[in-house]
Amino acid sequence: MEYAEKNGFDTVFIDTAGRLHIDEALMNELKDINELVHPNDILLTVDAMTGQDIVNVAQAFKDAFTTNWFSCNEV
Repeated sequence: MEYAEKNGFDTVFIDTAGRLHIDEALMNELKDINELVHPNDILLTVDAMTGQDIVNVAQAFKDAFTTNWFSCNEV
């Protein structure tokens, strides 16, 4: 973030490891990042092979964060 600010970047992507909504420790890590960075947008990308559990994942992220974007992809 410091590098981006010093060099005039207005967009930064922070890619975190894949996680499940049921993994409380990893969800807390995302909350820490969110509080530190104060992002304007949050993109949730989910593997389409997750199946119907995608609904639960999306709901958990919606409850925890202001998720602006959602992408479901076949990887």
